Amino acid sequence: MTQVEKGAVKADLYEAVNGEWEQTAQIPADRPATGGFNDLVKDVEETLIGDLNAMAAGQKDVPNARLQEAVKLYALAKDFDRRETEGVAPLVKELDEVAALTSYADYSAKWPEWALLGKGSPVSFDIDPDMKKATEYGLFFGAPSLILPEKGYYQEDNPQGPQLLALWSQMVEKLFVKVGYSAEEAHQVTEEAKQFDALLVPHVKSAEERADYAKMYNPVAWADFTKATDQLDLAKMVSGLVGTEPAKVIVTEPNYLAALNEILTDHFALFKSWLLAKTVTGNASLVTDELRILGGEYSRALSGSKEAVNHEKFAYYLTMSYFGQVIGKYYKHLIPHKTSATEGLH
Repeated sequence: MTQVEKGAVKADLYEAVNGEWEQTAQIPADRPATGGFNDLVKDVEETLIGDLNAMAAGQKDVPNARLQEAVKLYALAKDFDRRETEGVAPLVKELDEVAALTSYADYSAKWPEWALLGKGSPVSFDIDPDMKKATEYGLFFGAPSLILPEKGYYQEDNPQGPQLLALWSQMVEKLFVKVGYSAEEAHQVTEEAKQFDALLVPHVKSAEERADYAKMYNPVAWADFTKATDQLDLAKMVSGLVGTEPAKVIVTEPNYLAALNEILTDHFALFKSWLLAKTVTGNASLVTDELRILGGEYSRALSGSKEAVNHEKFAYYLTMSYFGQVIGKYYKHLIPHKTSATEGLH
């Protein structure tokens, strides 16, 4: 290091170390950032996408049955010719099923099946190791995600909240129009979905509160849990999900559970619109490429990505969301000297 470089270090360490790189580095249009770790991620992605393509084409052996299922999903997700042929009809069918609901009783009858399919739900259920007894698993109860990234965005002094909510609204209304809703219908459903979202906000934890991990553990006796609301059949829901009645449910959002009945009562129309919005946004990426790109506008605005990922990357990310552990294990054994690179895949 020369004397001039030492001086630069004293003046601005970051600039001295990264200045030259910063002048030439380019952030890919479909990514929010670049750098050493992102280069590692890109290398892993390229390797796995290449292998999945080869396996899907029958040019590479698939080592086990679980990975075979991942390959099937990858091939299906990448088949954009089929998507264009089928159009938006599969999504319209999903929306019609929601639109046909007339009461919470109707929804409760379908709730376990729909939850297992990943459809919108006013309650988040998960099975994880019990925090107080890691050798056993527990059923965890939580709140659904909000429209905005975090509770703080809804505060009046946060200027980003209204901007992001407007962007989300524009995207959702355009999606509804694309699947056959009139502009007026699309606007009404979107506004009602936001109204239901607003009912959730006061009762869910902020990101800071969720970071207090110890306070996420709030076991509630089964009998007390099932009495939390008379609008939905929680007992039938849980039994449908896990096939039994647990002695307790671990509640991560106790204020939300306490407010659940109030949130739901007399708000079925708002809930149904919220469910419709969840359905159209959650499934837009699975139909035509036009809707895939349109349905990603909001998330790209949040991340800073300028463009949607290409078809291969989309299929890869979707497959990883379901088979991340299976594919991570494959990569770990495929390239032992890059084991550390798989940590983010588990």
